[in-house]
Amino acid sequence: MSLTLIVAVALALIMVVVILLRLEKLQEFVTVCAWTGQVKFQGQWLRLDEYLNKQFGISVSHSLSQEAAEKMMKEIEELNRSNVVPPGQPPKA
Repeated sequence: MSLTLIVAVALALIMVVVILLRLEKLQEFVTVCAWTGQVKFQGQWLRLDEYLNKQFGISVSHSLSQEAAEKMMKEIEELNRSNVVPPGQPPKA
């Protein structure tokens, strides 16, 4: 009977340790700058792709989202319209 009790207590302790390790993992936060989107890692601010590489060994490829591409094209078109000088007028200073 006492052997059964010892085994039960040992299993309970193992389960408590496993639960504590999982809770510790859940308490890890990643601090992200609300302005630049950089990640704070070991006291320094890194770009997200640098953080992913250092922390997890993940390489990142860059691209442009549809939303960003549309916004960029709109800004370029607005700049082109504002810089167009009608014929016969001097360029803006």
